Amino acid sequence: MVVIGYSRSWYLRPEVHIDVPVDADQRLSPRAKRLLRHMPRVDALNAPGGPESYQKFAY
Repeated sequence: MVVIGYSRSWYLRPEVHIDVPVDADQRLSPRAKRLLRHMPRVDALNAPGGPESYQKFAY
């Protein structure tokens, strides 16, 4: 038995994100900036922050 799932809008889901460092963002090509335009910009990847939080989403 094979089950295949597909989510067309996975890229814009709140639990899917890529942290983009600001200094790396400045070196990206225009195409890469366009692809990552919805991703959060951070000062540093390992910046100390608050505790991790997990949210449960029902779709």
